[in-house]
Amino acid sequence: MSNQKPGANQKPLEGYRGTLVYQQEYGYKFITMMISLRTPDEQSIVSTHAFDLDITEEADHIPSTYSPLAAIDVYGFPAVDGTEIMLTVKGQAGERRARYTLHPAGVEEHSSFLWLDIIRSDESVRDVQSQPLDELGFEVRL
Repeated sequence: MSNQKPGANQKPLEGYRGTLVYQQEYGYKFITMMISLRTPDEQSIVSTHAFDLDITEEADHIPSTYSPLAAIDVYGFPAVDGTEIMLTVKGQAGERRARYTLHPAGVEEHSSFLWLDIIRSDESVRDVQSQPLDELGFEVRL
């Protein structure tokens, strides 16, 4: 399948860079982006724009032991509808950008050269329930 030429509805595989997952929360969306870096010289930059504010998001840089990847950058941040997210991947081969816009119905992608899988997660951050430590068999001392 990776040797096929992209059709009208397919994007080129070399532009694929990972995943954008969003969860609808109460009045905002929580965004998680996992960006694949292919060479040690590559770096990703994610910036958001909303309410006339530009913010450069912080990444957790995770080195990869899987040979096609040099590292994965993981971003996590809240955003409201109307927010624009700009992803930039820089390396020796140049600079590629993709823009994403948040809407009430989801996330819209504006790029043909750099792209992510966009996934809606039905599991809310607020819905995660944890058990008290004493129910898990841990002794709780105060």
